[in-house]
Amino acid sequence: MGDDVMIPWVLASFPIAGASFVHLAAQVPWQSLPGLDAGLERAARAEYELGVQAWNLRQPEQGLELFLRSAQKGHQVGEYCFRYGMYHELPPSDIKQALRWYRRGARMNHKGSTTMLGKLHLAAGQKEKAMHFLQRTGKPQRSLEPPRALSQSILDTGHGGERGDSLAQWFLGELFLQSTKLRDAVKWWKLSAENGDSDAMMRLSQVIAFVVLGRHAALMFRYYYQSSITLQKSGDTMIETLRTMYEIVLMAKLELAVFVLAAGLHFLLFSNLSLRRSQPKPRSKAKLHDAGDGPAADVVSSQKPSEKPTGPSAGPVTNDAQPQVPCHQAFHRILDTVVKTDVDQCWEVLKRMEATGLSPNNVTCSILLKGVQKGMQEGYLQKVMKIIDSREVKDMDEVLLGSLYEACIRCGQVQYLLNYVKRLREESGFVQVRSAHTVGSIIRAYGAAEDLDGVWATWNEMKRKQIQPTRITLGCMVEALASNHDAEGAYEIIQQALADPQTAALVNAVTYSSVLKSFNHQKRFHRVWEVYEEMIKQKVEFSVTTYNALLDVCARSGEIGRAEPLLKDMADQGVSPNIITYGTVIKAYCSANRLDQAFAVLEEMQKNTSLHPDEVTYNTLLDGCARYGLFDRGLEVLADMRRSCVAPSNYTLSVIAKLANRSKKPKKAFEMVEELRKEFNLKLNMHVYNNLIHAATCDGNMTKAQEVFGTMLEERVRPDGRTYTLLLRFCITQKAAMAAMAFMRTAFGMKQQKDELKASGGEDPLHPQLVKSLLRSCHWAAAPLRGNSALQEEVIQDTFDFLSRSLDSPGVPKLLAEVQKSLPSMKLPKSTTSRIFAKH
Repeated sequence: MGDDVMIPWVLASFPIAGASFVHLAAQVPWQSLPGLDAGLERAARAEYELGVQAWNLRQPEQGLELFLRSAQKGHQVGEYCFRYGMYHELPPSDIKQALRWYRRGARMNHKGSTTMLGKLHLAAGQKEKAMHFLQRTGKPQRSLEPPRALSQSILDTGHGGERGDSLAQWFLGELFLQSTKLRDAVKWWKLSAENGDSDAMMRLSQVIAFVVLGRHAALMFRYYYQSSITLQKSGDTMIETLRTMYEIVLMAKLELAVFVLAAGLHFLLFSNLSLRRSQPKPRSKAKLHDAGDGPAADVVSSQKPSEKPTGPSAGPVTNDAQPQVPCHQAFHRILDTVVKTDVDQCWEVLKRMEATGLSPNNVTCSILLKGVQKGMQEGYLQKVMKIIDSREVKDMDEVLLGSLYEACIRCGQVQYLLNYVKRLREESGFVQVRSAHTVGSIIRAYGAAEDLDGVWATWNEMKRKQIQPTRITLGCMVEALASNHDAEGAYEIIQQALADPQTAALVNAVTYSSVLKSFNHQKRFHRVWEVYEEMIKQKVEFSVTTYNALLDVCARSGEIGRAEPLLKDMADQGVSPNIITYGTVIKAYCSANRLDQAFAVLEEMQKNTSLHPDEVTYNTLLDGCARYGLFDRGLEVLADMRRSCVAPSNYTLSVIAKLANRSKKPKKAFEMVEELRKEFNLKLNMHVYNNLIHAATCDGNMTKAQEVFGTMLEERVRPDGRTYTLLLRFCITQKAAMAAMAFMRTAFGMKQQKDELKASGGEDPLHPQLVKSLLRSCHWAAAPLRGNSALQEEVIQDTFDFLSRSLDSPGVPKLLAEVQKSLPSMKLPKSTTSRIFAKH
């Protein structure tokens, strides 16, 4: 049987889990499986409990592996999907993957998965979908009579248990609030508050105070509410008071609500005896002070504001009630919530904090650093750095150090932040790193900065201090080396770990996968298969990720014959393919110019599994059509992509431009890209602009090429070496010397003068969009001169040879001098140099 028949057949041979989950059997009660080994049941439950422990110890990968083993035995499958979704929400987040896993859990009516699916749809502005999923778990399963004012769909029973899921109810309140349906919002918050959700109580208190008493009363009520929760005083009485107040508001008896609110505040202020009874007894040992000295610093402080000092210097103790002053802990809780939702409010919280005499400490700065993300608001990072620099106590602890390195990875400004952290460490003195988690963060940051010296120095320092690495630390080290083209170094780290009995168990398929991918990208395919054979000898338990990495090697190397035994091995091991598996097989067929088989695999997946093609799958098919100039078939793929409601990305747009170019329809590239850009509100990236410039060169349209480059500069998208190569080569073929001069100046960061951009001789003037962009400061648009995306010296030499023959301008020798400053090793042919200086 040939490859074209075998691979779809092998993919179709995997067992499908009905409407639940593609590579796990649907969860069923143990007693419903006759003859099931009781030992298997105990093993599954034990693995699940160990997974929970690993998860709570912040070892998500180890926890997920244990959850998977338990789920494959039919135990807590929905919980596994829920945990995997949460894992993909961790930074760096992958919301698409999180949505996919939550959907799988929701199909099994898993309460947490369904609620989180609704939350993500709400965050994306998809209110109808959010309402659908949140109501499924927010509604009580039975016995509770729903509010009359809500829509008829609320009357159906949900999957949220007897009382409903409090988190889903809180989000439903927020959803109705956004829709200006305050009464419905209050009723959902009421249900959430009855389930003990303090955020819902806070929302209700804000509504009551704003509606009945106005803003000042609301702020006062919020202050005493936070104080009571922070100090853990009379929590049950506080809940009863709040419940009474919103019940009264729902009955529209506002006058009585004012009385109850006043009574509640009176109780908080003057019922000193009742408050004291609910306070915990003072401990004999002093608690850790909240000075930012580790995670515990944000949980307890050395002394509550209401407690009297004891000891020789305490002075007389009286029974008078003392005014309650918020502590760091209270503000940190508020700040931790605000930084996840609206970073603009962080500065207001800090102002209030400083107004009470509390200055930011290490914990404050660590919380603020959570807001440092890739898409953060402009200036946020600089404000946080300013607060870090303004700390009264300059000593840095391990928590702040780890937060800084993690921020380096998330925001993308790695080198900038690494230099800042280096300065901080020098100013604050030596910071003792004791946690393997912090070591992993430091290694990841150096790896992202392509600083292998820093990676090795951190790893060797960890070994010198005899800090025992975790599986995550080992994975960070291997990934840092592998992603920086040191696959052999990463492989050596794995060998060292296997040789040590204490660390041998840390090596798993995920660790090996980093090495496999690195060898694959270096096209050292023979090393991939050597490592694969070693993994079999080591009896490494393969995951779907491992098989996907090996299938990608088949696609890149063109050895599609190796894919068949891999897929059979997957079936034998009970590892079901996911969407990436199918996409990789499709990629292999497209690379081998076997598009019919690629589309057959897609059709097989859609018919026999619950999987749906994602953006990557469609992009792979589009790229296959573009590679062989199949324009009409590519349009069919794009139409199917629209019907499936899969939004295109910049990668899709770059492939669309490539499809039009290869199909000899370059004008279509501009039409299709512009249509998709407007429809999906996309900001074009460098690769899309490059393909549009290429389309202009294929069409012989210099004006269009200049316009596209001018727009690229206007949008502050940095060009790379390919951008300038396309433009300069096109200038040479079109004999556009003035444009070539302008592009060369921009490529080397030189400032443009207006008189230098004027047309000379019979040459057409530059496009107005290009002139407008070039007259601004464009030093940031200089071409990279090193690395894979660098502007090659050969292109520069050919451009100067063209300019020496075409222009008689004093600007050419000046340009040559600037270029030689940046590239002192570049040598022009003597004939070219002679022509340049002979004219001047």
